[in-house]
Amino acid sequence: MSERSGKERPAVLVVEQDRLLRDRFTAWLERADYEVMACPGPSRPEFRCIGFDRAGCPLAHGADVVVLDVWTAADAAFKGRGGFHLLRYYGGLGIPIVALRQSNTSLDDIVDGVVAEIEWPPDARELCETVGVALQLGGRSV
Repeated sequence: MSERSGKERPAVLVVEQDRLLRDRFTAWLERADYEVMACPGPSRPEFRCIGFDRAGCPLAHGADVVVLDVWTAADAAFKGRGGFHLLRYYGGLGIPIVALRQSNTSLDDIVDGVVAEIEWPPDARELCETVGVALQLGGRSV
């Protein structure tokens, strides 16, 4: 049984703004026997993720690991840093994070909570294996 979620299968929160990619990642992870919750994150510059509000993200509290695309459509509102705000938020909750990043994106200044980084685009095997490693390592980086 999963420690955080209390479910039989580990729970993965996938935060990806592109619906097709979110569905693809969800399918891959479900086939690997993970319980998956999916969220688009901030999708418009004027939309703030509820994780930034006092109530917090209701999905995050049931997640054992977060898979987060560090670029979001709301990045324009945060001058290219929306995904980094989400990294800090989830990291502050103590949830291990698998960060999906572009090759030109550096996460060196944001290490709290990031357990593993995958360069974009991930494949099914890489994503599922990295989530498994993140679950085993918890808050320790790979």
